[in-house]
Amino acid sequence: MNVYLPFTARLPSAYQEVEYIQSSWTQYIDTWINYSNCPTPLVELRFKTNDIYDNGIIWFWNGSSKWWLFWCSLNKFKFTAQSTWPSDYIDADDLWHTFKNTSSSWNIDNGSSISTNATMWTSWYNIWLFKANNYSLTSSNLYISYCKIYSSNGVLMRNFVPCYRKSDWVIWLYDLANSQFYTNSWTGTFSKGNDVTMTELKNAYIGNWLS
Repeated sequence: MNVYLPFTARLPSAYQEVEYIQSSWTQYIDTWINYSNCPTPLVELRFKTNDIYDNGIIWFWNGSSKWWLFWCSLNKFKFTAQSTWPSDYIDADDLWHTFKNTSSSWNIDNGSSISTNATMWTSWYNIWLFKANNYSLTSSNLYISYCKIYSSNGVLMRNFVPCYRKSDWVIWLYDLANSQFYTNSWTGTFSKGNDVTMTELKNAYIGNWLS
């Protein structure tokens, strides 16, 4: 006999969770995370991209010569929190991956870590998803299935879930940490994946069967 847990939607009834949202050059999400509320952000991001030659994923920019960003360049995944471009990288592809950083390293899929100075410099610029803050680099064909941002002491600041508003089908991100809908801050509209239902949430039941 199969035994299942009841399905409980994570979002308010006005919103429908989806598998991912996808950018097409002219969309970005302003996370409203900056030095004043999160000096050293710790990010967990599930993503994939069809453009691994030159594509940005998550950015912070201080308006001068220093930056904090994770991006694709020449078929490599790279991360920097320095004033010079890094030499360390991981080979890129167009599959789903999970990016994580600590205060001293970053990795893909909990694999081998690459050391870095991940300190965020004092700035009032916010972290953006899908577009570089105060810089021309913009995301093309970037997919995000979730994004979590923690403070250095482990407080969950943002817990972004892809979704659309049922009343008008507008596609953006819902933040479970603050119960807030984060809108596209540029032009056009995001694309979306399929609705997330009981079928997709296979971790919401106890085993495959009990007898």
